Amino acid sequence: MRAIEATPFWRVAPLVEVSLYGPDQDTGYAHRPGVTGYWRTENRTHIRISAQGLRDDETSYAKPKNTFRVALLGDSITEALQVELRQTYQAVMERRFAERGRAIQVVNLALAGATPAVSVARLRSHARRFSPDMAVLVHSAGDLLSPAMTDDSRFPAYRPTPSGIHRLSYGFRSSAGFQLRSSIFGRLIYWLTDHSRFAGALNGRLNVGWFAELNRTPSPRKASVVSAGACDMSALKRQVMLWKEQEPRRTNAVLNAFLRDLQDYRSKSGQPVVLALFAIAPGCKTALPLRASLVTQIRARLAAHGIELHDVDAALRANRPSNRRWRDLRGFGVRLGVGHLNPLGHQIMARALETAVVPHLPAR
Repeated sequence: MRAIEATPFWRVAPLVEVSLYGPDQDTGYAHRPGVTGYWRTENRTHIRISAQGLRDDETSYAKPKNTFRVALLGDSITEALQVELRQTYQAVMERRFAERGRAIQVVNLALAGATPAVSVARLRSHARRFSPDMAVLVHSAGDLLSPAMTDDSRFPAYRPTPSGIHRLSYGFRSSAGFQLRSSIFGRLIYWLTDHSRFAGALNGRLNVGWFAELNRTPSPRKASVVSAGACDMSALKRQVMLWKEQEPRRTNAVLNAFLRDLQDYRSKSGQPVVLALFAIAPGCKTALPLRASLVTQIRARLAAHGIELHDVDAALRANRPSNRRWRDLRGFGVRLGVGHLNPLGHQIMARALETAVVPHLPAR
């Protein structure tokens, strides 16, 4: 395995996939600082986690002089393990701003699988160490309806207090699995997976199953940043129920707690907070009037908490080249159109997210 990694054959030959994540007291899991190796899911890339525990360049906690720093949070769409670091929309944004003479540093704090609740916990704990000038949380609108927002068995989630108010809960800290991974024995296992390809292969099989290749059932995929045009009106109606009718009550209580936490962070830090939502509604023409009304409702509700909405879907539509299809922006090789953003998708996403940052840049 090491011989393969030392040659160009790592792009096509069997590989032991790197184990990137370890336990974290604040978010349940996080990137392990200094880990390096190869990612092979969807597309093969070489990954190096910085000393600060980021899928990013080495980034000093002290902010460079005359630099506007953006804390970027989100899930696997933003973490972007499927492309080289220089191809991520975070890196593309920095280069595009530099070409215009603006010193912008985007600190990528995203984690695969992160819910909005995890992003809030990471904003409070990890992001503030970098003294950002603004925070941008990139999530699917459907994430706010996910059952994971109330399940704290693996990572932070919103649970009701005895008084009925929902707050971030950290039940995962007392779980046997978390305590094992945080123990000396757990640290030994991580050391073995980092230094032994045999141990890494065993760990990979434990995670995916010993005979994973024999399972032909396609795994469910979360909503993509871009839509193929399918008109799922049921998803749109669930969003309308939540944002306009404030139902179901429990989900609305979780949404209120999430918005309250973002408002609290904004008040204490003095930084603008932008919630960049994608997959708000299907892209079919029949849904456009209802979608427009929904976006207005979301924007007003966020504004009441001092939070800005960035409509990623609309920004993507405005920046997608006319000669490119939606499916061209995600997937790799024979699976073009399915999965995470590819390099072209990241270029378009960079342009779509720039418009959320520009209004907050200091005057020249």
